[in-house]
Amino acid sequence: MITVSSIGKVEIVMPLVNSSSKLKNEVVSLGTGSTTIYTVPSNFTSTISLLALTNIDTSSARTFDLSYTPQGGSAQQIIDAYSIATATNIVYIFDKEKQFTMNAGDVLSGVGSSADKIIAVLSAEEFFNPAS
Repeated sequence: MITVSSIGKVEIVMPLVNSSSKLKNEVVSLGTGSTTIYTVPSNFTSTISLLALTNIDTSSARTFDLSYTPQGGSAQQIIDAYSIATATNIVYIFDKEKQFTMNAGDVLSGVGSSADKIIAVLSAEEFFNPAS
């Protein structure tokens, strides 16, 4: 916003960067049915800066599916049966160079091939947006 004072000077008022945002982290074990990893709260938009998945099974490779559901819409599968080798392997879906933006009510969910063997780690920055 730019305002002009009575003596003709221009004052530039800049919003504080991220003053209305908050950081959110989630760690979720995927089940064999659809498991919510993250839901954007009402009145917020969100930038996912990290979504990583790992297989904690030390004896077998495991797979996972990942879906995105826009608020009021139907689930869209974005990854199908991605295989992760035994423990110590991490798959990065979103990171600082590949961020993902979501709106209020949008949901990321996943399904693991074996209950509690695939772990999802998510970091997001939520921005207050009263219009959403």
